[in-house]
Amino acid sequence: MKVNYIEPSHFYSSIWFWISIFEFFILILLLNKHFKYRKKTKLNNLFGNNSDGETKNIDVIIGDIMNDINHSKPLYKELIKVCHPDRYINQVTHLIAQSIFQEITENENNYSKLLQLKKRAEQELNVKFKN
Repeated sequence: MKVNYIEPSHFYSSIWFWISIFEFFILILLLNKHFKYRKKTKLNNLFGNNSDGETKNIDVIIGDIMNDINHSKPLYKELIKVCHPDRYINQVTHLIAQSIFQEITENENNYSKLLQLKKRAEQELNVKFKN
């Protein structure tokens, strides 16, 4: 009796295996290209480049940034002390101080906004500042 022995077929000898490997590498290349493009567009948006490669006009004044960094903390501390709602007994001034105090805490590092809140406190709470 003769037995026919069939050799096991290796999956890597199939054409479909190689097609799937090729598709996998194409997919990897496309994903790589996509993520590089996303990174490039994020950097362009960050630095103000438009799609033509030209730099947009950015209206950032270095002096304002330096004022925010250097002067906002002392002004913030002064406003927190003067405009704290617990200092005001009258119901109306207490509510005004509460809203101003809330805005002060939200804009701790924004020097220009803190200056506006200082003027508002002077007008609405009749507070006198040293400067």
